[in-house]
Amino acid sequence: MIPNEDWSLFNPNGFAALVIDMHRGHLDEDATIPLPRGRKILAAIENLMENLRKIDVPIIHVISKFRKGGIDKMCPQFRRSSLLERVPRYFEHNIEGTKYVESLVSIQENDCVVDTKKRYSSFHGTDLELLLRNLGIETLIVTGIAAEFCVLNTCFDALSRDFKVIVPEDCVEGENDDHVKFALEIIGNRLGWLASSNQIIEFIGVLRGGKVSQVM
Repeated sequence: MIPNEDWSLFNPNGFAALVIDMHRGHLDEDATIPLPRGRKILAAIENLMENLRKIDVPIIHVISKFRKGGIDKMCPQFRRSSLLERVPRYFEHNIEGTKYVESLVSIQENDCVVDTKKRYSSFHGTDLELLLRNLGIETLIVTGIAAEFCVLNTCFDALSRDFKVIVPEDCVEGENDDHVKFALEIIGNRLGWLASSNQIIEFIGVLRGGKVSQVM
């Protein structure tokens, strides 16, 4: 959890949550790039979003979406043979107009959607930073998949843009336990803070003048 001595760093009204790539392209039974472990955090993310909406914390869904024909996928690292052997349907992944771009977590009317993500970072080539600045956001609660790729890269880019980062450990997943542990260690040591989703709700409540509970 966030140490008491760090609390002064946070603006109580400057939080937003990112929900990264919780779409059918990773989570369906016939996913194009399967990350089936992500299904384990669906309920936790839904619960976190529900509680954040109650206290008017913006929810931003970040979804990968590529143009037909996969012209957006020309990055050499993504075209190497070793990757394509492991992910044979890579060039089918999250093409616009397919079911795979559909989110498997609820998107409500007041939520925001950034659906132009085409690389690991949610910032690269998208209008996410513009949206966050317009909303007056200073701290990102980063959730979703995959911890070792898109979540980690998003946290690096958030730090580079002077956003504070908190990652709820029960709301991220990856390819395997070792990858998730590795990513969370990097985030906790260098990029931001780790907590549970319940602790984050409690923390925001305390910052806004609530009482400290046993969760803290």
